[in-house]
Amino acid sequence: MKVKLNDVLEALDFVDDETQYYYNMKTEQVVMLLMDGMNDEEDAELRDDIDENYEDYIVLPGKYEINEYAMMENFIDELNAVDKQDRLYSAIRSKGAFRRFKDSLFDLGLEKNWYQFRDDAYLKIATKWCEKNNIEMI
Repeated sequence: MKVKLNDVLEALDFVDDETQYYYNMKTEQVVMLLMDGMNDEEDAELRDDIDENYEDYIVLPGKYEINEYAMMENFIDELNAVDKQDRLYSAIRSKGAFRRFKDSLFDLGLEKNWYQFRDDAYLKIATKWCEKNNIEMI
């Protein structure tokens, strides 16, 4: 089995409470299923196919397996500047953590560093998922 790495990375990047991504082993494609029940005909067909042929699908990591909050903590831990660490930890310790974190990254000039760190983390998640499921990344 093979999968395009970019398809897996895109799915990981866009996963949220409203979506779940699957790998179809027969078509070797990543597909998205809306979880809110407000599906159009195409989503209904996909849901039926997944229900009827579940053995043909492998679920991709979801929001909780990805755990972007832990990624933020790991990023902060790797910083060498204590003042920047303190500022970012303060940002994620209260309501609106993600927004406050990103605002603080901008203020500290660390946006590029964060997005590179995040991209690397997503690549590790994708690679581990492919290895676990014996899927070759292309």
